[in-house]
Amino acid sequence: MCFFVGLGVFYFIFCLFCFCVYSTSRLANLYVFFIIINYKQKKNMEKCKTKLVPKLVDKQMKFTRKIVDNMLKKRIANLEKEYSKEPRADLEKEIKNLKKKMKTKKEDPKVYKSLIKSLTDAYCNPGCKGTIFQEGDFNVESYVKDTICKKKDKTRDCKNMVKFIKKSRKTIVKDRKRILDDDSFYYAFVNKTKKAQLIKDGAVSGCAVMSLV
Repeated sequence: MCFFVGLGVFYFIFCLFCFCVYSTSRLANLYVFFIIINYKQKKNMEKCKTKLVPKLVDKQMKFTRKIVDNMLKKRIANLEKEYSKEPRADLEKEIKNLKKKMKTKKEDPKVYKSLIKSLTDAYCNPGCKGTIFQEGDFNVESYVKDTICKKKDKTRDCKNMVKFIKKSRKTIVKDRKRILDDDSFYYAFVNKTKKAQLIKDGAVSGCAVMSLV
């Protein structure tokens, strides 16, 4: 009788041991899985911020510079035409200054910094937090206060800005429970080909109606 009781206790302990090993193994596997997921997310975010955003900023800067240069060239051509008919010191000085401006390739640091932030918020921001594309609750008053009207500027009509953002948010959300797809892109992002390219280049979100660059 004691033999069977002892055998039963041994079997119970053995089963308990196997269960513990199995459970520990599963927990270990889950832990490793979450570590891998977390590592991938960090790598993707790093790629987005260090590769995609600088690439887009550079592209936008070159595009803007091209437009400005074309405007300056037209202005210089008109002034030189006017100067050829009537040489004047003021015209000569303005032409000289415009040509000097064309040679200067240094960009405004404030513009550069602002562009970095806007593109990071758009493409490196899962869940589109802090933007009007944010999933879930979104406080318009706080958004306007913290971003658009952060500095006291009498030229900005913050009350009307709140109304405008509320209207924009309503247009974006409509009656949908979710406004972001599984890639964290706005569900109605205009160009699907552009979206695919952005994801390939490192974008982890698409907090915009269409490509910003």
